[in-house]
Amino acid sequence: MTKTNITAGLDQHQKMRAQLFTKLFKAKQNINPVKKDGVNPHFKNSYPTLNSLIEAVEPALNEQGLYLSQPIADGEQATFITDIETGEFVSSFMKLPDLDNPQKVKSCSTYYRRTTLSGLLSMRDSDDDGNDASPKYTDNQLHALHHQENQKKIAGSNNNDLLNF
Repeated sequence: MTKTNITAGLDQHQKMRAQLFTKLFKAKQNINPVKKDGVNPHFKNSYPTLNSLIEAVEPALNEQGLYLSQPIADGEQATFITDIETGEFVSSFMKLPDLDNPQKVKSCSTYYRRTTLSGLLSMRDSDDDGNDASPKYTDNQLHALHHQENQKKIAGSNNNDLLNF
């Protein structure tokens, strides 16, 4: 292959990538507001469900000739947005945890589909599930946790048992 052919190939690839990003930019300008139609009774907050997110973004993507797919592959939840004219795509992946309960896998997959899609499109998110879902420890529990960790260091133990509070 000559240098001219390699350059021509790169130029064509760069043009297709630019076309994809132009379409993504146009689609993003036309994404409908996402409804917070889900309710988490434990934290007493609302959040956008996966269905409401897809309902908000898919029409704008389709209008630009972009196809959304979200398969699970090799233990990862994937999100692809593909230009149907060129085959160029952008993607986002999150590794699924090892779970033996199908309901928990589906719940995790749904959460990851929502997360990868909103992240791929840089969508605004006012609900930080990560902070809300983090365990809250009392001062006594934190003191006990630090004490146990210090005892492990002193004893030279590599035991990684979790504390149950």
